Amino acid sequence: MRNVRWLIVSAAIGFGLAAAAVVASAAGAESPASPGVEAEAAGIGSPFPIITVISDHVNAVVAYDEGRNRSLVVWEGPSNSMGAACVEADGSITRYYVVGSGIPSNPDVVYSPQNDQYLIVYDTGPGGQIEGQFIVGTCCIGCGGAPFVISDDRPNTENGPAVAYNHHDAHRDYLVVWTDTDNTDYGIYARQVLSFTQKPNPSFPITYTSGAYNYEPDVAYNLNRNEYLVVYTHDDGGPTDPDIYGTLVKNAGGVGVLAENVIDSSPNAQEHASVSAYRLNCETPYLVAFSDEWNDPSLDVRAYLVLTTGVPVQLVNIDTVPGRTETLVDLAASEPLGGHTAVWMAHNGNDFDVYWRRIESEGQLGPILPVAAVYGKDERYPSVAGGSPAPMAVWQEEDAGGEYDVYGRLLWLHVYLPLVLRD
Repeated sequence: MRNVRWLIVSAAIGFGLAAAAVVASAAGAESPASPGVEAEAAGIGSPFPIITVISDHVNAVVAYDEGRNRSLVVWEGPSNSMGAACVEADGSITRYYVVGSGIPSNPDVVYSPQNDQYLIVYDTGPGGQIEGQFIVGTCCIGCGGAPFVISDDRPNTENGPAVAYNHHDAHRDYLVVWTDTDNTDYGIYARQVLSFTQKPNPSFPITYTSGAYNYEPDVAYNLNRNEYLVVYTHDDGGPTDPDIYGTLVKNAGGVGVLAENVIDSSPNAQEHASVSAYRLNCETPYLVAFSDEWNDPSLDVRAYLVLTTGVPVQLVNIDTVPGRTETLVDLAASEPLGGHTAVWMAHNGNDFDVYWRRIESEGQLGPILPVAAVYGKDERYPSVAGGSPAPMAVWQEEDAGGEYDVYGRLLWLHVYLPLVLRD
């Protein structure tokens, strides 16, 4: 999940069996693509267009239906519109939908296998509120529900939502989080949503401190502990030096909001947090990634493995090329593959490219690989959903007319067994 409208990017850019080697089949690793050459990685699926009609289509997000090996991609379109598409693993489109109301922006989306439905959340633009819309997993004609208001009990301006689904058989509900502002302070609020629009409990605060700014939330659910980790940018109202904070939530109804923890408060700015939960790691199930100015004012992408108590314990450097801007990371966890997948955008001196990397559950790093890296073509704002056999990444890509289209790509991994196991 990414709330990209908070970001102004400056153009002044100054793994498995213990014996098995799990690698992404790739020719290159840490360096960006050479001028005029598209950086490809053997074994990664080819990019495919999702929406390329006239006008801009931006800020795409994606959710994955493992049972059908299908994804739902949502984006902001022209003339205050929002669209969605059911995308098969081969890149073919099953169905397009028009979604949202008002001036829909900043979407996020999640899939529920038990309810067999996607929940799309978004804000309705300046001075607006948080809304949602369900799409049935079969992606049939007429499977798109009507928009409904989620934050209707909040009197302020709400924006930048994120959503997670509770897989526990006793719950099967959604937690929607957002930035809530009265034009003086910014707090993070949340609300439980049940299947097909029911909201049994009022909105509740995750964090709210007078005189402080809390914004850009993301949320992940951990089935092993039946809890959520909500992460966000925190600025105490002093010098521009925001940090990354997190709060564990035990119940989508608002009962059991636990103590707030600092994820990273290093000097300079940390912003744009994303979180994923890999429940099979019972000690450090959470990975929290963010943009970081601590060591490089051009921005790096770093992360922390986080304990079940919400306390960070291990720094993970995802992409830290000196003097190059790396930012706007998105995360997804995948149980079949193990660990986490990160996608982000990096500046190559001329425009932005999109890269990805596997982070194993204990922090081991796979190589940095290109998702979309054509020199002279701007590719940015990636999102990723964990999938099996491969995660799905989406991004916006500039076309020959200077407008943005939405593309997707499967991020395949290859597993190579040692020679001794092949006989």
